[in-house]
Amino acid sequence: MIRAWLRRLLELDDTPESIARGVALGFFVAFTPTVGVQMPIVAVVNTIARANRLAGILIVQITNPLTLVPCYWLDYQVGLLVLGREGIPFERFKRLYELESTGPVAVVREFVGNLAALGAEVAVPLFLGGTIVGALLGIASYWPTVSLVRRARRLRARLHDLRARRRARHAERALRRAQGRDGSAAAAAPSPPPPLEAPPAPGPGG
Repeated sequence: MIRAWLRRLLELDDTPESIARGVALGFFVAFTPTVGVQMPIVAVVNTIARANRLAGILIVQITNPLTLVPCYWLDYQVGLLVLGREGIPFERFKRLYELESTGPVAVVREFVGNLAALGAEVAVPLFLGGTIVGALLGIASYWPTVSLVRRARRLRARLHDLRARRRARHAERALRRAQGRDGSAAAAAPSPPPPLEAPPAPGPGG
């Protein structure tokens, strides 16, 4: 699954810089606690920044139902560290993301309600930590993504060239075999009989 996701990212039809901007902005949005609206946000932000939208959408999938709580718990802890506060325990924090709704609007509404119930003591460090973590990951991911996309394209070009040369060699060998068969068949064919000599013309006295 990870390999397919990475292959899809590296095969995007765009410049390495645009893909890298999309990845960086995707990381930033992914770690902001914007549950339910991350994809629309990253699509709009990447359009404004002239970044690859699909790259950003692929990255925000990092914060999925399996990783949501650990990622945002990290945001919360970073925010608490910066503010110098003590926070709520993990068991209480994870209830924030125990959502029962399914539709995007209902999910956002339920999440905002849960966050409002916990109050500013959770919301402020959560958004602050998410901004810091997302920005750091976005900055850190830019140049490695540019390098990785360029390397992947060089490798694909090399493989394409090798396949083209291999096909050319195979075609050349096949042509030589065909020419050899034609030559052998011509050598094995029986020679045509010599033409018959015409009988001598009768003399005047004959």
